[in-house]
Amino acid sequence: MKKIIPFAIGGAALIFYYFYSKSSAAKKLKVYFKTLKTKKVKGQLLPDFYAVFMVVNGSNTSFNIRSITGDLFINDQSLASIQSLEGYKIPGNSSTLIDIRLVTPVFNIASIVASLIFKKQKFTVNFDGIVNAEGFQIPITQKVSLN
Repeated sequence: MKKIIPFAIGGAALIFYYFYSKSSAAKKLKVYFKTLKTKKVKGQLLPDFYAVFMVVNGSNTSFNIRSITGDLFINDQSLASIQSLEGYKIPGNSSTLIDIRLVTPVFNIASIVASLIFKKQKFTVNFDGIVNAEGFQIPITQKVSLN
């Protein structure tokens, strides 16, 4: 029985170290909403819209992003809700661009485009969401001005 105690203590220390290193690495993981882009699809009237995110991993530990969810607004008008449940592997000490296709009601696009044309406004894109990186919830609230 006494021979098992050092192994149990060692195992507990390894588990603690694993979670501590992941927690420290999660603090160095940064996610930025960069821009919107379009991609013309043959046979469709409207192009597909994508939200582009840049993920910067400033630690030596690789991370798996399990999900990115949130809401996207243009000039405070709702454009789309984003829900990507794809897994993305982010190597240590690297940055990666992630494109997420938006599923947007045509009415939302039409009303936003009409207001931008008639008011001749520059537009501001707001993203408010959460990234799940191996169980760590990383909030994102970002505003990007596009001309």
